[in-house]
Amino acid sequence: MMGAVALAVGLTVCALPAWVRTGPGHRTVERVLTRLLNERIPGTVSVGRLSGDVISGLRAEPVTVRNPRGEVIGRADWMSARWRPLALLRRHQLEELTACRPVVMLDRGTWRTRPSGAPGAPSKNTTIEQIVAQDGRLTWKAATFEHVNGTARLRTRSNLDVRAISAQLGATRWTAYGVVGWGDAQRAWVATRFAIDHHGDVRGRGEVFYTPGRVEGEIDELTLSAPMATRLIGGRSPLRIRGRVEGAPGQLRALAHAAQDRRALTVRALIDGPRRVVSVDARLAGGPRPLRLHTRARIRGAVLVVPTFDAAIGDSRLVGSGVAGTRVLRSSMSLRLAPAEARLLGLRTTALVQARVELDGAPGALGIQARASLADSRILVRARCDVRARRGRARVVVDNLQLARVTAGAPPITVSATGSLDGHWVNHALVADVTVASGRMAVGSRTFDQLDGAGRVRLARRGDAMIERLSGRLGGDGSRPRLAVRGHLQWAPERIGLRGTTVSLADSRWTGDLTYVRQGAAGGPHVSARVAAMALSPELVAHVLRWRPPNAWVGRAEIDGAPADLSVQAEATTNLGRATLAGRLRRSDGALQLSGVEAHLGESQARGAVRFGRDRLTASLDELVLAPALVHELWPAVAPMWPLRIHGTVDGPLDALDLALRLDAGPSTADLRGQVAFPARRFRLVGHLDSFDLSVVGQSRARVRGTFDLAAGGRLAGGGVVGTLSVRNARGYLLESPFYRGLVEARVNGLAVDVTRARVEVPGAKLAGRGRGAYGKGFHFGYGLVITDALALRHLSKTLRVLIGLNGILPGRTVEGEIEKEPGEKVEFTYHVLPIGASQLVFLYRVITGGMPDLR
Repeated sequence: MMGAVALAVGLTVCALPAWVRTGPGHRTVERVLTRLLNERIPGTVSVGRLSGDVISGLRAEPVTVRNPRGEVIGRADWMSARWRPLALLRRHQLEELTACRPVVMLDRGTWRTRPSGAPGAPSKNTTIEQIVAQDGRLTWKAATFEHVNGTARLRTRSNLDVRAISAQLGATRWTAYGVVGWGDAQRAWVATRFAIDHHGDVRGRGEVFYTPGRVEGEIDELTLSAPMATRLIGGRSPLRIRGRVEGAPGQLRALAHAAQDRRALTVRALIDGPRRVVSVDARLAGGPRPLRLHTRARIRGAVLVVPTFDAAIGDSRLVGSGVAGTRVLRSSMSLRLAPAEARLLGLRTTALVQARVELDGAPGALGIQARASLADSRILVRARCDVRARRGRARVVVDNLQLARVTAGAPPITVSATGSLDGHWVNHALVADVTVASGRMAVGSRTFDQLDGAGRVRLARRGDAMIERLSGRLGGDGSRPRLAVRGHLQWAPERIGLRGTTVSLADSRWTGDLTYVRQGAAGGPHVSARVAAMALSPELVAHVLRWRPPNAWVGRAEIDGAPADLSVQAEATTNLGRATLAGRLRRSDGALQLSGVEAHLGESQARGAVRFGRDRLTASLDELVLAPALVHELWPAVAPMWPLRIHGTVDGPLDALDLALRLDAGPSTADLRGQVAFPARRFRLVGHLDSFDLSVVGQSRARVRGTFDLAAGGRLAGGGVVGTLSVRNARGYLLESPFYRGLVEARVNGLAVDVTRARVEVPGAKLAGRGRGAYGKGFHFGYGLVITDALALRHLSKTLRVLIGLNGILPGRTVEGEIEKEPGEKVEFTYHVLPIGASQLVFLYRVITGGMPDLR
């Protein structure tokens, strides 16, 4: 009998592995696993190929778990279970349950609790000594944890002991441990402790306790390492956070503390579910910007009501209230934004921003009105938008907006204009068609009025604008031509740029690019402007240089460097030859300096430097060479034979500027010194001209050369000079005849000259005279002559003797004459000899003694 029983048992043990692989055995295993699953979660289990035996354990691959709706809530490449038969039969105990690459969707499953058969009765649920997960994936709503590995133990019906678990959420690796407990339906509860360690950057521990009607949670300590805290909120030391949540699920109170260095943040919140009210208070102390926040909100049906909102950080504050719903949106907010807090929003304002915003209307037709002020700037916005379609129209009025106030380091540009926008919100940017009218823009000291334009913009932190047309008048003078601009404007937090830009002014045009970088390679702002092609009309050149060329100047230009240190290069093709300009413009210590200046125009050239600061001007003209062709082009009445070379220096305050110049032209030289007062527009000048030749100002067959001292003084008025001119010690040659002891005194008034005294001696005679004239109106000059040595007259040329009436050689002979020219007429010479008598004696005496003869 015993042998038969042993044989039966042996046959059963041997047959069970084969039976498991049959259809009935396969379905039996699925039913058993489904019953075990339903102890905790409702659903069904389906398995693939089975291996092993029912005595020591089974392995199934793959395994799929579905909820009652048929949705997959879990699957694994394979699962294995090990047990001891007696422990499984007596205590419902498994030794180990292992899942390879399990995938679990928590939000698709429902946890089930079931009351025991009698109070205090032992649990009949299955327990598991060890649960192992290998490289799994866990999803809950939008969060997906990858590479889940860990072990746990289900020792009793009421708790799950998680020994260690690790997972990756995005690029972050998490590890945790603890105990999860639950009760039956009459006394359900959850109690767990947890710990977090993220590569040493985030470390924390805490606990959560839940019973029906009450929740308690506490973070004992959550520490963010110094590098991570610095990246998030600044500072230099770790950030430590403590907090607690307690109350009924419908009415929770939360309190949190965060500390770093001397800064401390405290947050209190109240969530009242039955009354649908939320209240939040926060305070940040110990930092450079103290923060305070208070707000209350309640839900009334489908409408969110915020009766009060008050936030303050540093010197900035936002106060408001509002109502938001599916059919109505109303809000009123006042903002005071200080420059220190504006930088937190990416703005680099240098002045306080004050604004008020009003919202009123349905989300499909929301009316917006905003007013803002920034120093002396004012901005008004009126808009109507469709929130759902993210479209809208706005009218904007800007008054005296200074870009340097909005963004520190921006160019000195001030804008006033009225504009309109029609666009929509797409990809975190406002894309709109823009028009501008009645605008005014000041760039430095230059002003552009009557601005009118249109284009398409993309307003964002990194945006751009296609300027289809933008025009205005320089200085607002209606007689001046309009300045027009077309191009592509781009901006980012670190730069502003113009690409493919064309600027036209009447018949002049510039085409090129402009870039302004707030933080260049050298550590400061950087400006780069490249004019690939330019055409300067004769009218524009005449307006700048007071000289009109016969045709346009064509060339290119380039500016590069920091705003306080610019390098300038330009070249152009002119009727006088190739023109080039190079120099360096710097600003330091309140002074403006132009150095390394080199300019060429045909055969003419200039080199020098200028420095102006603190009302003091210092300049050196190393060399200025004016070719005869250039001089004649600028002043047609002057046709010099030799190039004019000028060297000089200027130094001193503007009200007493010292001037020193040296001029060379062929055999002629001039040394001039003087003083100029720019505010009073007055000047004094003295100098010496050596071997001055008439060929310096015009080619002539007559030989005229002289040496003399010069003194002048006066002021600039009415576009001309008002003052005096004095010439002393004049000597030289006139029409091959020598002269000496020359003297001239005259008064100048604009283009009119009044010679009050003139005297000169020639061999054998003395001359004296006076007269007046004006440029373009002719002149009249009267003179008197006395022969002192008849024999010496042979040194005078015959032409000169005839012109001044020396047709006699008697000593003491006196001649009185006039030189006169009317506009458009030739010069006329008239003279007559005075008869012997008293009048001749008086005339002779005055001339010989140096006095002025009494000329009619």
